[in-house]
Amino acid sequence: MTNAFNERAVIGANNPPVDPFEALKVNADDLIEQVRTITIVSTADQLKAVDDLADHLRDAAKALEDERVARKKPLDDQIAEIQATFNVYLAPLINKTVKGKIPLALDALKKAKEPYLKEQERLRQEAALEAQRKAQEAADAAAAAARAAAPEDMEAREDVELQVSAAQAAQRDAVRAANAASRGSGLRTYWIPTLDDPMAALKHFMATRPDDLKSWLLEMARQQIAAGVRTIPGVIVTEERRAA
Repeated sequence: MTNAFNERAVIGANNPPVDPFEALKVNADDLIEQVRTITIVSTADQLKAVDDLADHLRDAAKALEDERVARKKPLDDQIAEIQATFNVYLAPLINKTVKGKIPLALDALKKAKEPYLKEQERLRQEAALEAQRKAQEAADAAAAAARAAAPEDMEAREDVELQVSAAQAAQRDAVRAANAASRGSGLRTYWIPTLDDPMAALKHFMATRPDDLKSWLLEMARQQIAAGVRTIPGVIVTEERRAA
């Protein structure tokens, strides 16, 4: 017979610790089964039993939530550490709380090239307008020459043909200049709304987005009701009594 210390007997080798969730689950399932047996409360004793059962269910929910949070915390801590490490470079590309080094660097590059791109766009637009002006002048000159040329004047008619060809070439140049001005600028167009006439905007959305507008109005009403307001123009506020 030996007096050696049996460590496995201490830690419960064949009877490992019960998972806390399993005990919480058994308790919650038991309470839920009790709820299945309840129909309509008709006495004060039944009311007390139902209220007690509700308290037990809330306690069960809190215990489960506490266990969930406890199990999740190590993972949350790891995720927070990873996020903090990478956000230094990536935010707000991934996390939009603060600006990381790469987004700040990209913003700096955008600002550095923006004046040049705008100037190049201005020059292209200016060139397009000049090409259009020349095309119009050539077309007007060709039309004037055609009106002035006598049908029997061969030399004049040949000159008209030359001017028509020049006008057509100028028009092609104008089209190319206009196309160049409208593409490849490196600039992106943003359309930013500014509320100028609220009533006109309201009428527009009443006609085009009535359901969305109604949902927004109801949400505004709910917020005011939650703040204690009970009279809102255009809104019927109905009182309902429900079990707490």
